[in-house]
Amino acid sequence: TLGSTPKAHDIFEGQICENGHKNGFGTEFWLPQQGGKKSPRIKYKGQYLQNERSGYGTQYTLSGKTLYFGSWKKNKLDGSGSMNFPESDVLLYQGDFSDNQFSGDGVSFY
Repeated sequence: TLGSTPKAHDIFEGQICENGHKNGFGTEFWLPQQGGKKSPRIKYKGQYLQNERSGYGTQYTLSGKTLYFGSWKKNKLDGSGSMNFPESDVLLYQGDFSDNQFSGDGVSFY
């Protein structure tokens, strides 16, 4: 799920504090568990604060397709951003997000 906390990390490259928390800029690869099944590997590249995606970042599929780029807060889509829907009639949504939901003004492109 986009914006969900990874369950099992494969690789993290980036800044880590003395307490082991991701902090600053980094790239993360993981294989999340969803409903007992392993879903496709996804990649995130961006800012972290106290071990959570916070600030600006981009989430991709491993094949390189951008799923979301924009603002994050506490591992959730929050603020201005753009979301692509690679397997949908909607090509792109640009607008505001709050707590992983569309919020406020936004435009969908078909």
